[in-house]
Amino acid sequence: MLYAALIGYIHYEAPENEQNFKMLLEMINSMEVREDDESFKNAIDLIFEDLEKEKPDHFAVRQYKKFKLAAGKTAKSILVSAGARLAPFDIAELRELTAYDDLELDTLGDEKTALFLIMSDTDSTFSFLISMIYTQLFNLLCEKADDEYGGRLPVHVRCLIDECANCGTIPNLEKLVATIRSREISACLI
Repeated sequence: MLYAALIGYIHYEAPENEQNFKMLLEMINSMEVREDDESFKNAIDLIFEDLEKEKPDHFAVRQYKKFKLAAGKTAKSILVSAGARLAPFDIAELRELTAYDDLELDTLGDEKTALFLIMSDTDSTFSFLISMIYTQLFNLLCEKADDEYGGRLPVHVRCLIDECANCGTIPNLEKLVATIRSREISACLI
């Protein structure tokens, strides 16, 4: 619920240059919970209070209110867990890499393009980034094929995913491989 609230706020309310992991981390890092003072309000509480006054039915507000039902000790634990899961994005180079979108994945089916995603074959620390990129790529291209091109991209997108087993988990990959073909997208898993 916390992730949904914060990402919902970032997606719907933040300027485009702040719609990134850096902003999500900054929001989590600026949250403080005091177990002995349930009435304490941190900076994010105040942001959501202001948003609620303006837009009481906002998706992010509804999710944040659910998160705030947690008692102080539980809320603190949630914040620690949320921060821990996003710890790799707190590395300066990774924050910079994910601060803006220069891959333009949604344009791959418009004209002939080559995109190389290269990762270490001896260190899997950042392999989750590759799986995130593929997940985003398939989602964006399927939506684009359906919404802009009547179900088929004008240029076939062929993904040669070498070392597929080592690039992190791509959610629903088996289903994706079966459904992307009709949209002029294919994946060769090696």
